Amino acid sequence: VKPDLVAPGNKIIDAEAAGNFLVTENPQLDAGVSAAADRKMMYLSGTSMATPVVAGAVALLKQANPSLTPNLVKMILMYTAQPLPGFNTFEQGAGQVNLEGAMRLARMVRTDLSSATPVGSPLSSRSTTPPGKV
Repeated sequence: VKPDLVAPGNKIIDAEAAGNFLVTENPQLDAGVSAAADRKMMYLSGTSMATPVVAGAVALLKQANPSLTPNLVKMILMYTAQPLPGFNTFEQGAGQVNLEGAMRLARMVRTDLSSATPVGSPLSSRSTTPPGKV
């Protein structure tokens, strides 16, 4: 079932190149944040705006825990995603990216994982049993 998850991608303000065709043909896309030609910004929407949000989240997760595999990164993003009210799984997948939750979980995953790690080994670097409990 796709999408796996969703990310903000509507009315994102981004850099506007001088003489931008989109803004020339659709002046309402200009965000109006600066009169300086080299500091113009525009509104953009769609998957091309949501994709860098997820790519940035992945980069932060890998920075927090370099041992994360692509599958672990995807699992963490999907597990921590927040469902959006009024949308079903076919529209939002697991929900919207929750970077704070994903970062917390990524930091809990062992950093010594490798292809030599035995199948079934714990992924968590922390004990699930509180100290002093059996």
